[in-house]
Amino acid sequence: MKLVPKKENRSTKENENKQGGKSVDQVRKVAPGGLKGRISSLKEHLPKQFNPSKSVGIRLFLIFFIAIMFFVLTIGIISYQMAKNTIQDNAEMANQQTIVQTSQKLDIILQKYRENLQQTFLDTEMQTSIMEASLKTTDYDRFVATNKMRTRLNTITLNTQGIVAVYMIGEDLGNITTGSVDQEFLDSIKEQPWYEKLSKSAETVWVDVPSSSSSGTGIFRLVRSITSVNGMERFILVADINLDILTQYLKELDLGEGSRVQLVNSENIVVASSLTEDQGQTTDVDLSKVGTELLGGIRTKDGNKNPVLAVYNTQATSG
Repeated sequence: MKLVPKKENRSTKENENKQGGKSVDQVRKVAPGGLKGRISSLKEHLPKQFNPSKSVGIRLFLIFFIAIMFFVLTIGIISYQMAKNTIQDNAEMANQQTIVQTSQKLDIILQKYRENLQQTFLDTEMQTSIMEASLKTTDYDRFVATNKMRTRLNTITLNTQGIVAVYMIGEDLGNITTGSVDQEFLDSIKEQPWYEKLSKSAETVWVDVPSSSSSGTGIFRLVRSITSVNGMERFILVADINLDILTQYLKELDLGEGSRVQLVNSENIVVASSLTEDQGQTTDVDLSKVGTELLGGIRTKDGNKNPVLAVYNTQATSG
């Protein structure tokens, strides 16, 4: 006896097989679409607008980062300023010592010229000639006496390096000169601002000479008022000194790259400088902050408004 499946069961199986076949095909076809669906579903679960400023972690990170950077920058700036000030102070001290030594050297040189001029004037031969010229009544005798005085002055220009001319100005004996005389200066000597004062008192002054009034190389003048040994007459002695005597010492100084050394008078005019083109010009360094101290250093600006360290020492040029 055989069992024969019902048509319904057979058809049901066929339907299931058919449906199973379709489901396989559908799985195969739907699988890719299902991955996209998962991704889109994942996106739907994420916040639609992500705002970092509302994140506590990022806020904490930014707070710690800014705080650390603030302290690092603060310490760095403070350290830089301290190191900068230390370097400037050390440079100021070193340059100041160099300037003082140079100033002392220049004082010795200038003192040598003062002493040579005085010794020549107070020489026995010179004083004898002055007395003879004052006592002689004839023009010839006076000429002989003044010629002896001129010969004695010649020893200064010949034996003293740097002196190019000497003037001996007297009220009664007239003007006695030697060397490369500046005739324009000689003609206007009584009109000089220092003449009246020096004609009445024994003093010494240093005068810078503009290059336009000097023939040849630049010069500066030593002016000294002194009376004869017998006190009969006062003379004003003037010595024109070659400016190269001063500039050669200034050019030997090396205070660093871009540095320069200037000898400036009370009117801020450069008398001598390590840079030749500065001579006779008004210094471009702002010295308005310089007080009454004879020695010191200031932080100021030059003509181009660049910050500079200016170290100064007052030259002893009187006496």
